Amino acid sequence: MHSERLSTLYLGLTILALLAISCTKSSEAVTRQDQEKMFGELLGFAPPKAVTEIKYRDVYNRHLMDGAWGRWMGFTYSEEVFSKIVKGQGYRKRDAFHFADLDSAAAPEWWPKVDQSKVTIYWRSDKDTQASEGYSFQEYVWHDTNSNFVYFHKRYWD
Repeated sequence: MHSERLSTLYLGLTILALLAISCTKSSEAVTRQDQEKMFGELLGFAPPKAVTEIKYRDVYNRHLMDGAWGRWMGFTYSEEVFSKIVKGQGYRKRDAFHFADLDSAAAPEWWPKVDQSKVTIYWRSDKDTQASEGYSFQEYVWHDTNSNFVYFHKRYWD
């Protein structure tokens, strides 16, 4: 009888573990075509020729009670592109009281550690956009002068 309960417990834990694993995925845009597609999907326009390098990764975790989705992108800095994003799409400067949640264990290896006191970070949320995506989200974008890259992070939640 005791071993029967233990077997049932192990079976239940195994099913829950399989469910959790099956509801997690990640992808990385490797080809230029896929990178340009993700750039356009996130920013609403195709990258111009000045954007010579694009890196993209996403991670989706769907659990029983809640879920989260993170998207990371980095690309070659261009003043024209950066201005088009920040000024043309409703981003605003992050103030000192708004902590940007940029660190994540799921972030790609190329994602930089950010000293938020030394970088001007722009952000917006689902409340700042006209189109509804059906999720709550926050987006962060900044220019890293050391790497001459623009970094973009979008996090979604239910």
